[in-house]
Amino acid sequence: MKSKQNILTSLGFLTGLFLLLLNDFYLKSHFGNWWTGKLSDFAGLFIFPIFLTVLFPKYKKQIYCCTALLFMFWKSPFSQIFIDTFDAIPGFTISRTVDISDNIALLILPFSYLYLEARNKTQFAIQPIVIFMVASFAFCATSYFVKANYEKNYQFDVPIDTLTNKLYRIPTIRNFYENNKLKTNIDSIGTEPYELYVHDTVSNGTNSTFRYFNAKIIVSGDSVRSAITLQNIKYTDYENTPNASQILLESFEKTIIDKLK
Repeated sequence: MKSKQNILTSLGFLTGLFLLLLNDFYLKSHFGNWWTGKLSDFAGLFIFPIFLTVLFPKYKKQIYCCTALLFMFWKSPFSQIFIDTFDAIPGFTISRTVDISDNIALLILPFSYLYLEARNKTQFAIQPIVIFMVASFAFCATSYFVKANYEKNYQFDVPIDTLTNKLYRIPTIRNFYENNKLKTNIDSIGTEPYELYVHDTVSNGTNSTFRYFNAKIIVSGDSVRSAITLQNIKYTDYENTPNASQILLESFEKTIIDKLK
C-alpha cells in the first residue's frame, strides 16, 4: 500500500495539485477567462482518479470509467437535483457552471492513466498523508460556493412572455444557453426557480474580482404584468471580500435587470 501512496508525492501528481489550487485560489479571480475556466477541470481530472486509485488500487479501470461518467453528469443540468438537495443542509453550499465544453477536459484521462502505470516517476521527500489531506481539501474547495440570500422582487409592466423573451435576448444569457443547448431550460418559466449563469467583471476596488456567479431567480406574471424574484446568488470568494453580497447584487441589477427595463 505504501508504494501506491508514493504516487501522491510524484512530480506529475504534485504538479496537477499545484495547478488546481493555484487556479482556484488565484488565477480565476485575477485573470478569469476561458483558459482558467478549463484549467481546473484538466488538473482535477488528471489527479482525481490517481487519488482514488491509491485508496482502491484493485479498481483502477473502474475508477477511470466512473470518473468520466460522473464528470459528464456533474457538468450537465441533471445534477441540479443533487445540488439542490445538498444545499438544503445548513452550512453547505455547492455549485457548478453547466458548460458542455468542459467535457473537453476528459481528454486528459488517458494521460492520467498512462502516468499512473508509468515507472520511475520523480519523487519528492514529502509524507504522502500530507499530500492526501491537501488533495482532499482541493477537491472539496473546487465546488464550494458562498451563497447570499436576497428574496428581492423586481416588477415589470409587460406580459410574462415579453419579459422572458427580453431575458433570453441578453447577449451573455443567450450565448451561454445556445452554446450549451440549454434553451429549453430557460424557457421553462413558471413558479420553479432556475439559475442564470451571469458573466461580469465586478470588483470592490481592490484586487478582489468576481468573474461570474450563479443567480437563482423565479420569473412570474400574467398577460399584463410580470416579475423577477432574485432568491440568491452563489459565488466563489476565497479572499472574503467585504460587502461581496452588495457588490454582486449591484452587478446582477446592472447586467440583468437594467437590460430588461
